[in-house]
Amino acid sequence: MDAIALIARLSPSKQRLVRELVWNLAQLERLTIPEDHDARLDYHELTHQWLSYLVSRGLSGDTIRGYRGDIARLLAASPHPTQVHIEAYLASIITAGRQPGTVDRIVDSCHSFFGYLARLHIISINPSSDLSRPQLPKQPRKPPTDLQVQTLLAIPKDTRHQAIIVLMVDCGLRVAEVATARISETDTRQRLITVTGKKRKTRSIPMSDVTASFLTSYIDSLLHLGYSGDWLFPGQNPDSHIATDSIRDYMQKLCDRAGIGRVSPHQLRHYFATYMLTAGASLKAVSVMLGHENISTTTNTYWHIINERLMFDEHDKHSPMRGDSLAKTLGK
Repeated sequence: MDAIALIARLSPSKQRLVRELVWNLAQLERLTIPEDHDARLDYHELTHQWLSYLVSRGLSGDTIRGYRGDIARLLAASPHPTQVHIEAYLASIITAGRQPGTVDRIVDSCHSFFGYLARLHIISINPSSDLSRPQLPKQPRKPPTDLQVQTLLAIPKDTRHQAIIVLMVDCGLRVAEVATARISETDTRQRLITVTGKKRKTRSIPMSDVTASFLTSYIDSLLHLGYSGDWLFPGQNPDSHIATDSIRDYMQKLCDRAGIGRVSPHQLRHYFATYMLTAGASLKAVSVMLGHENISTTTNTYWHIINERLMFDEHDKHSPMRGDSLAKTLGK
């Protein structure tokens, strides 16, 4: 039996490995690669090893799910996408009115997926290498109002869900950080909670006396019910933590019940940051508490708040109407 016949009897995944091996050998021998090489690849099959790579890099589950969905939709529209196909897909997304953040993420997904294939020499041309990021006007992120947050906290609910909301409001945690929080990492005496954020980096965030007292009571009640695990918010299976989608779904239902409009878990994180910065917290401290890798991320996201506060502070200090002579002219 010849080699081609043997390859044909292999499973699709094994055939892919053979193709990759031949491609790499051809690169080493500087052989000419057929122009239609990329068009012969099974991109859907290649997404599996790419996603495994993202998991090994420590990306959050939400980020991986977002990337996976972006590439799946792109490949559904164009099974063998070129740069032209990707740009056309982005144009359709923009025309459909998707948010700038969504468009940015799709560009990041393309850079990640095709960049990965190019680095392994699986594709001969990276269609995302010259992909430009569409310049879309970015509106300042609007956090929930004080009334919305007060209503969320006041509406009757069980202590478990109240604890989830309190942590997002008081500590600015991401929904995945809340879901994976552990009892052993919740120190209510020192008023600190340690969570695992993006890229598996851990950080400790302070909490208020009110939150510490509430969490102490919640944990005591959880242990009193016989729970022996370590998840702060166990799932239906006590060996696993609550799902992030369960938190999101509950928040939607709670907002609908309260009649206050939809408030997402991530918006509560923005509420925390906005409230802290408006009250005078330092940019560096807020950046650390949010778990931003670079302070520039915090600056770019909340510059409108920082800039407004600076203007008011400078005006209060240096306004010409603070001078005695001008004030006397007005009889003040």
